[in-house]
Amino acid sequence: NKFGVGGYIRDITEHKRAEEAMKRSEESFRLIAETITEVFWMADPTIERMFYISPGYERVWKRTRESLYENPRSFLEVIHPEDRERVFSDYKVKEAGQPFDHEFRITWPDGTIRWIWDRGFPVRDKTGQVTSYIGVAQDITEHKKAEEVIKEREKELEIKTQNLEEANIALNVLLKKRDEDKTELEEKVLLNIKELVVPYLEKLKMSALDNRQKNYVNILESNLNQVILPFSHRLSSKFLNFTPTEIRVANLLRQGKTNKEIGELLNSSSRTIAFHRENIRKKLGLKNKKTNLKSYLLSLY
Repeated sequence: NKFGVGGYIRDITEHKRAEEAMKRSEESFRLIAETITEVFWMADPTIERMFYISPGYERVWKRTRESLYENPRSFLEVIHPEDRERVFSDYKVKEAGQPFDHEFRITWPDGTIRWIWDRGFPVRDKTGQVTSYIGVAQDITEHKKAEEVIKEREKELEIKTQNLEEANIALNVLLKKRDEDKTELEEKVLLNIKELVVPYLEKLKMSALDNRQKNYVNILESNLNQVILPFSHRLSSKFLNFTPTEIRVANLLRQGKTNKEIGELLNSSSRTIAFHRENIRKKLGLKNKKTNLKSYLLSLY
């Protein structure tokens, strides 16, 4: 009998290259996954079986990776009671093959509370079926603490701003009251001078005085004019087209003086005072109006 040997030869160079490339990719992936501070994980579509969990899990969750491989849902058991229902609800999106993204608190064995940010993404095959889930979890406790500090600072700033606004309002009220009191005091002084002093001073000037007495009267009149000057200045600055005589007449009209009384005080006739009076009404825009001139002048100051 004769025996023969058959066989074939195939070039597997590309296959070997592919294997080497895949091996290098796996090594690179593992190197990255093993060294990153975040937790990288891979699980089946139901997240009932864990394919891979990076060492960061033990640092972040303070549990062993072996315990998670044995029971993939064990990490849910350490979620803070107030967050469990929401997190369980978020994980239901996997049933529709959708990504999920949520923040929650976990409790370390020593009772420490930590904040976690977990994101999961479905991996699909060519037909669109979800073959697995991959995700990244990160400890964001310090970030949350910073947020709380910022919120507290913003709240404190808001309170300080409100207090400052209230203090500013109170200060404005006090300043306004001070100005009103100052104006009221000034007006009382002016009124008393003009009603109780000026008339007699004018009579003195019309009396037979020697030179020395006239000098005293002039000095007295000059000093009194310095006292009543603020009102005259305010009136003249508001009504620049008023003459000095019209300002004096307006001042006396405001005090309720009649044309005759003003004429006697200014050494003028009643007719002249009436003329000034009409000019004042005209310049104030009161001509042909029934507005009482004295009341109007009182309303100005």
